[in-house]
Amino acid sequence: MPHKPEDKDAAETLRSALGLRIRAGRDALGWTQERLAAAIGVGAEMLRRYERGAKFPSHLTLIRLAEVLGSSLDHLLGHRPDEATHAPSAEDVVRAWRRLDSKQRRAIALLVFELAATRGPERAG
Repeated sequence: MPHKPEDKDAAETLRSALGLRIRAGRDALGWTQERLAAAIGVGAEMLRRYERGAKFPSHLTLIRLAEVLGSSLDHLLGHRPDEATHAPSAEDVVRAWRRLDSKQRRAIALLVFELAATRGPERAG
């Protein structure tokens, strides 16, 4: 059965939105396309196609993208509002923490202490 034109438009919209989210996640990490491509096990040209919305990644590649970008599949596929406006769950924080090396963990801990110090006296709750 042939696809309806609206199905094609919906798929194109999904690919395009996914590409924007991949690019935003990569930019947030400060990574090149080559570095992200290597981290998820695809070539740089394939990653460029994902980011342009010209190609949709396989299920396995989507999972790898979510893991590497520290995102969820829901967010990458547009099923949730922008996660930057919502606090991550404790489980997400622990999962991300476990992916960090000791130097990165120390830097995060120092940042947390610095942020806490700038808030003034400790508040209950």
